[in-house]
Amino acid sequence: MDLAWEDVPENHRRALRLVTRAAAEGARLAVLPEMFSTGFSMAPERVAQAEGGPSELFLRETAASLGLWLLARRWKACGQAHDHTHDHGHDHGDGAEPAAPQSLSGIVALGAA
Repeated sequence: MDLAWEDVPENHRRALRLVTRAAAEGARLAVLPEMFSTGFSMAPERVAQAEGGPSELFLRETAASLGLWLLARRWKACGQAHDHTHDHGHDHGDGAEPAAPQSLSGIVALGAA
């Protein structure tokens, strides 16, 4: 899948084209590339999504409508402030505001039986 850098709606459109074709050809499982919705961004504070966010909703709705399993991975916002000065005991010196910590999260969406 050719990813559009940090462009979630465009990446959802691209993924939908691929998994729709896979389902039409009889696939029961589709595995999307890691970071399918954003590309390999090094700025998770910009691209992380809350639980139930746009990419999770996209996966669930797409899996259900096409009747297949989808497996994908994306940045997930953990929801608590993160103080850079306590990261490994040093200040990054970037002057950045504390950001919500991020983690990579796997998502499995079940399609219709």
